[in-house]
Amino acid sequence: MTIVFVVIVVISIIFIFLSYLTKRYNRRSSSEVADIIEHFIEGKGSSWDWDDFVSSPINNFKLDKIRIRCAQLGKEFPPKKSGEYTNEDGLKILKQYINELRGK
Repeated sequence: MTIVFVVIVVISIIFIFLSYLTKRYNRRSSSEVADIIEHFIEGKGSSWDWDDFVSSPINNFKLDKIRIRCAQLGKEFPPKKSGEYTNEDGLKILKQYINELRGK
């Protein structure tokens, strides 16, 4: 039982440290985030680009909040067709983020 606890603590410490490093080094600009979202909507880039975006914390509170919301849109606005990420309402939110990030 004690070994299990120690393993859990060690894994937690490693996770916290890696999360810190990721946030520290994942510095994106508003323009970069807008480009990532736009490329995703247009089907450009690889599927890993979107996965990297939604799963890697950003060292900017506002941009990270947008990233988190983008990651949840598929659940909040489920797609109507198989293979899509979100429905039209979710796409509208993504487009609003693009405009907001580009200052339009």
